[in-house]
Amino acid sequence: MEGQETPQAAGEQPAAGFWVRGGAVAIDILVLSIVQKPIAWVMASAGLGALIPAAVNFLVGVAYYTAMIANRGQTVGKMAAGVKVIRMDGSPISVPRALARYLAAMASGLFLLGGYILGAFTDKKRTFHDFIVDTRVIYPAPVEAWRKATMATLAVLLLVSPLALIVLMIADPRVSAYFKQPGETQSAYDKFQALENKAKMGATLGALGSFRAALSIYYGDAEGVYPSDPRELISPKGPPPTAAMKYPYLKTIPNVQVQDHAPTSEIEFYGNEICGKDAKGDARIDATRLRDTGRWGYVGDKASRCWGMLFVDCRHSTPPSTNHPQGEPWYSY
Repeated sequence: MEGQETPQAAGEQPAAGFWVRGGAVAIDILVLSIVQKPIAWVMASAGLGALIPAAVNFLVGVAYYTAMIANRGQTVGKMAAGVKVIRMDGSPISVPRALARYLAAMASGLFLLGGYILGAFTDKKRTFHDFIVDTRVIYPAPVEAWRKATMATLAVLLLVSPLALIVLMIADPRVSAYFKQPGETQSAYDKFQALENKAKMGATLGALGSFRAALSIYYGDAEGVYPSDPRELISPKGPPPTAAMKYPYLKTIPNVQVQDHAPTSEIEFYGNEICGKDAKGDARIDATRLRDTGRWGYVGDKASRCWGMLFVDCRHSTPPSTNHPQGEPWYSY
């Protein structure tokens, strides 16, 4: 009858292409996630950790693909795409071969999906796992163009979605929290923020070290005089303290980056009021008098006990580390 799909002879069955097969895979991933996600959450809630739920979900995937391919040569995704798995001689797939094909398909996903991409270039559109277990994927009956287009669109979304999802998980804590794995204490967003904060910490402490080194060299060349303004390390505002001074001591004022403030190269000036004493009587920063601006803090008052002291004007703590699990106050460095 007109419009009705009719089976084709075995020798005339065309191979299903890469993009249509990719759409079928996308549907199967969605179908499995509907089953696997609740299982993972229930087991994690029962205190079983992450390993057991992962093992159970792996077995769910094995059972799904093996049973459906061995039973009818089609998963839900392949039924939607109108394609079917058969042996090279046209015979159906046995249970052991269906199991082997699923395991081989996992190997195809390695090395940036290289085993799957192989199917876009080989004879009869066979992937790596098709070659391993002597199978191919065909259209058992004609498939409408709109269905092929739909499957191809799903395949494109499948390829693009991991990157898009990673971007969303890093940028939006709500998305990241939704995809947090059972048993995990931090979402991808939290982990990325921790890494970013540690990178900022490294950059700031490095800048602090180079900034202080420039001040020390200036102090030596100026015969015991600190600049009233650290920007004089770049170029003097007036006559240099000595003729031996060589500029610039610093090419530019570096940025200070702490997680609770915006990056800045601005300097917050302090007088003697910021100076306290440690247990040995040595001068130190009095944290109670900090303005917590997130800028560089500098004591340019020659009469101050803390004259020439440079620090990070921030009371917040640095990111936790092995040596300092709770972090250390920024001003203490």
